[in-house]
Amino acid sequence: MLRIIFVFALFIILSGCASRANLEWNLSSWVGHDVSGLIQHWGKPYTISPLSNGNVSYSWLFDEGLTSTHINGAVAKQTTFCKVTIGTSTDRLIQSWQLEGNNCKA
Repeated sequence: MLRIIFVFALFIILSGCASRANLEWNLSSWVGHDVSGLIQHWGKPYTISPLSNGNVSYSWLFDEGLTSTHINGAVAKQTTFCKVTIGTSTDRLIQSWQLEGNNCKA
């Protein structure tokens, strides 16, 4: 019985962890939906770019700032960020998404 409880608790803990895979799954679930729902959920995009074919690209930039890592007594600083770009059709339906950055997770 304790083994079943342990496995169940471990599953709950691991499923709640932030990861790139979680963000990818989340973004995939938005495909086919109107972009206005995503804007309402995430807020105003960083950029909105109309494309020549009538489609529109929306980008959000999540900037986490600088992180410091100590390696053999030296300090290495790195900017952490995630840029999410959503491609929509002429009728504002989400068609695609793209991730850039070193800190893309949900």
